[in-house]
Amino acid sequence: MENELELNLEELDQIDANADNKLKVKNRFQQLSDNVKLQAQEKEKAQAEAKANAERVAILEKETSFLKTFSQLSSKHPEAANYQEQILERVNKGMDAEEATIAVLYKEGKLNQAPPAKPQVEGGSSMTQMPEGDKLPSDMNLTEKRAALEEMEKTGELNRALRAGINRS
Repeated sequence: MENELELNLEELDQIDANADNKLKVKNRFQQLSDNVKLQAQEKEKAQAEAKANAERVAILEKETSFLKTFSQLSSKHPEAANYQEQILERVNKGMDAEEATIAVLYKEGKLNQAPPAKPQVEGGSSMTQMPEGDKLPSDMNLTEKRAALEEMEKTGELNRALRAGINRS
């Protein structure tokens, strides 16, 4: 019976050792599993940060590009300077800078302002514009050319044109 007790004790020790080994293996698997999960979370976090940084860089590049072209656009459309923030918002949404400028100015009713008409400068020794309805000398026949010269002689335009031509030589 003592032998049996010794065998039972040895078996119990072996069973106990096997249970300890199984527990160690189970704990090791749990640690490895936790490490894999932690690494996956860290990787996801790093990828999310990289994506956020890339988006910030893209927005800054768009803004830089916008500011480079905005001075040209504001010279074409002087009212655009008053709406720069609204134009920039549209550019950040994907519109072209010029399209965004025109869209914002149109929405605000500032697009179709015609530039002030240039006053016509009068004076000088020669005729600067042909009177309305007159033909070019190349389109006139001989009698029409003669009539035009006689008319210019009556008004004094012929003498001024000839003097201007002589003074240039």
